[in-house]
Amino acid sequence: MEISVVRTRAQATRDVQAEFAAQWVWPDKTLAQWDTDLTLLTEKERNENAAEQEEHAIRAQRNAAYKSLERFTMQTVAALKVSARGNTAVLEALKRLPGQPFGRPQSLARAKAVAEAWKTLLPNLALSPSHTHAAFESAIAHAADLDAATSAAKAK
Repeated sequence: MEISVVRTRAQATRDVQAEFAAQWVWPDKTLAQWDTDLTLLTEKERNENAAEQEEHAIRAQRNAAYKSLERFTMQTVAALKVSARGNTAVLEALKRLPGQPFGRPQSLARAKAVAEAWKTLLPNLALSPSHTHAAFESAIAHAADLDAATSAAKAK
């Protein structure tokens, strides 16, 4: 049950108790105790909403990072294949790389395998000044960090 439903019901119960306060006092909870509980419940609801918004923001960042990583991975595989033209040993090794991923864990595993192949097979290759092996490794780490941050935000 959502906090807002509980808060609304508690407020209604408190309001009815206030209406009857002149004729009857409930011995289990005073109006002041209701007010304190409602204040705490409202604060909890605000905190929960803020945590949910934080989770959505981190999830959006993670999704963008993975989309960028997948694009970088495809570009890297293509560049490795073009750079290895005529080198059958390298081309054979590249054929053994994982195929198209179906989800974040597979996408991350594929990117790590491509990074390792890049480092091992063609360590001096740079796609461009900004698309280097170090930048690729950084993109992998960033996506993994955002995975962990998303899990932490969800748990919160």
